[in-house]
Amino acid sequence: MDFVALAVFTFCLAIGARNSIRVIRSIRWIRREAARPLGAGSPDVEFVILLPLLRETTLVARLIRRMAAMRYVPGRLRFVLVTTSREDDAAGPTTRDAVARDLLSFRDERFVHVHCDDGTDTCKADQLNFALRALGLQDCRRDDLFVGVYDADSTPDPRTLLYLVDRFLEDRSRDAFQQVPFYFHNTDDLPGGLRGLYLRSRPVHNALFALSVEVPGMRSQVRVVDLPCGSPSRVVRGWLSHALGHGQFFRIDLLHRLGGFRPPSCDTQFGHALAFAGVALRPHPMLDVGETPDSVRVLMKQGVVWFNSVNTFWRTKRFVDSLRPENRCEAASWFMMARLVHSNIAWACYPIVYLACLAWSLLAAKPGLTAYGLACWGVYLVPVAIILGSFRLWGDLTRDYAPVHGFSRLTSLGVLLMFGVEKLGSCVSPWIWAAYRLRQLVAGRPIPLRKTERSPSLSRLGETE
Repeated sequence: MDFVALAVFTFCLAIGARNSIRVIRSIRWIRREAARPLGAGSPDVEFVILLPLLRETTLVARLIRRMAAMRYVPGRLRFVLVTTSREDDAAGPTTRDAVARDLLSFRDERFVHVHCDDGTDTCKADQLNFALRALGLQDCRRDDLFVGVYDADSTPDPRTLLYLVDRFLEDRSRDAFQQVPFYFHNTDDLPGGLRGLYLRSRPVHNALFALSVEVPGMRSQVRVVDLPCGSPSRVVRGWLSHALGHGQFFRIDLLHRLGGFRPPSCDTQFGHALAFAGVALRPHPMLDVGETPDSVRVLMKQGVVWFNSVNTFWRTKRFVDSLRPENRCEAASWFMMARLVHSNIAWACYPIVYLACLAWSLLAAKPGLTAYGLACWGVYLVPVAIILGSFRLWGDLTRDYAPVHGFSRLTSLGVLLMFGVEKLGSCVSPWIWAAYRLRQLVAGRPIPLRKTERSPSLSRLGETE
């Protein structure tokens, strides 16, 4: 057992050291890229940005204001607010009513409203596909039109499109982009006490994943997909990327070529399809600032939805295999799936295994081993401390559109100490999903997949801004 605990602690040490290096590199890359001088856009590149909405009555006005701030060439940008008939039976005003009211108030010709009313939509992906049909873009194969997607709580950098177009005009093979996500929009309004520290730990957890996994994975993928299919590096360095459902942009010919937005989510499945097809999902350094839930229960439900999304990879692979894209690499696909399975196991089990080993070393009166385990956990927390210590940078980057104020020193220390509890709490969602999956296999009842409801604090913000 000593050897097992030693191995687990050493693995924790190695991951902490690796994450520290990756976080530092990602922060440097964001700082460097965000400082690039930008052009004024191009009349030769057009954007259609889809904004799917469900039970978002209090956020519509705020969303329109945030999107209207995005800078681009007049006449080459459209925003499409997509509501759904799933809300039509609700008591009181619906999001459809709020959109009609607020568009009348803003009178911005760039914004249009599409109501998904054919009774076929069951999820966000269905809403997006309906919108493309309503706009006459279901068969569009243009190579100068990008489709973007944002959630109702998104606050993107106004320079987002200018950066994307500059990179696209440098190389027109760049046809899929994903912004770096940050979920610090409403942290000032979260409750206090231990519950508040737990809730504030989640956006830090998400930032750690973005800076240590997503950004490095996308940056590496850009180079890997250009390697020959038989290259060992192409096989072992591949990453099963996933788009995030907001701050994502796909050239429309690529979107249709890989099957469009596919349920149950509009994001993860398409990101996996890109990876299987050998197409790079490129990181976009401009931040998209969203919110974090203000309820532990909602966090758990959100985790179930996310975990379900990353476990649809086999179905996506079969679909992509049927398309036979020319840059597909079968060996790389299998290796990417193995890496994802390991990542899912780590999500569900590794914090529990670490805690069990630490508890055993304490109960077995192994002071040296216990001290080593705690020291390894300290190393794991180093990249978390780096993120907490970088709020001045995040504040500078978001000052003009979604100020991120950061935490006090005392709160930062509390978040750092609470981080292990939040990591353990995040393990609950995969186990809930496993129980739902077992129930589905035995009783045929589907896994409940619900949208993440907005926090009251952000809803109030939407009403008063």
